[in-house]
Amino acid sequence: YLFEEPLYQSSAKILPIVNNQANSKVSSIASQFGINLGSSGTSLDLSSPQLIPDIINSRRMYNSLLVKKFNQKEKNNKTVLYEILSDSAITELDENSIGYRKLVSKLSKSISITRYAKNSPLLLITCTFPDPVLAKGMVDEIILSLKEVLNDFKLIRLKQKKAFIENRLNSALKELTEREERLKEFREKNRNIITSPSLNL
Repeated sequence: YLFEEPLYQSSAKILPIVNNQANSKVSSIASQFGINLGSSGTSLDLSSPQLIPDIINSRRMYNSLLVKKFNQKEKNNKTVLYEILSDSAITELDENSIGYRKLVSKLSKSISITRYAKNSPLLLITCTFPDPVLAKGMVDEIILSLKEVLNDFKLIRLKQKKAFIENRLNSALKELTEREERLKEFREKNRNIITSPSLNL
């Protein structure tokens, strides 16, 4: 007889907060985190529900999860995820190795992100593993990591806005200074005309 290994699922619903302001630099910001949005990225906001699956399935997210330690039902101590998923002993991760690509493939197949219902804004994150404790821990960790990435996105966007405002302010101050200098020169050149007695008549 062939016995299949039992699989356990853990799920969580999340509600992305939508920002109606478009951001044309989403793709450039996302690329800094190893997230490829393709040509559609320029029309998305950082908090767009369409962006969440790309973040969760990104290189940054996988790398972050693989080095995290997780509890398992039959073990007392936490174990690094890449050791749990690997069929052989691994001492470190090499992103260019075949072993790493296998780990990413196995991890990606264990995680799914779907819309909770057809017209619902809710997204459903589901993790499937042979260990129920690991499945729940993975969902929890994905949500925490997702919050971190979105916070980093927002911080970068705030820095970009600050830099833009400072640039505009510097330009305005420079223009004001130039105008004041031109006015000063005009008054100096036309001092005799302005103080002429004939202008007082």
